[in-house]
Amino acid sequence: MAMTDRTRGKAAGRKHSPLYLVEWIAARGTNKNRLANRIGVNRSTVGKWVQDPEGLDERQIAIIAKGLDCEPADLRRLPGALSLDQLAADLDPKSRDAVINFVLQMTGRKAG
Repeated sequence: MAMTDRTRGKAAGRKHSPLYLVEWIAARGTNKNRLANRIGVNRSTVGKWVQDPEGLDERQIAIIAKGLDCEPADLRRLPGALSLDQLAADLDPKSRDAVINFVLQMTGRKAG
């Protein structure tokens, strides 16, 4: 089953970047039990989230991110990986815009 086939609700049919929950939990030196305690849910809930992260909604992702002391968008890349904004931060404005436009074209997304 493809990753996008398991997406539910309003996000059905849209592609999402994967969530790297296992990697973030490990990078923070914690485990599912401690994360569950930190965010006030059962360990089994965290286990289900880790097993099927594509089923999470944005509210749940925000709760997990808070428990892992990161931003929700961070969970969509490996710990330590830089975002496009971080990679382009030191470029002059014209080059930065060119990079962003290139990525938008390659991904089929629109600026907004």
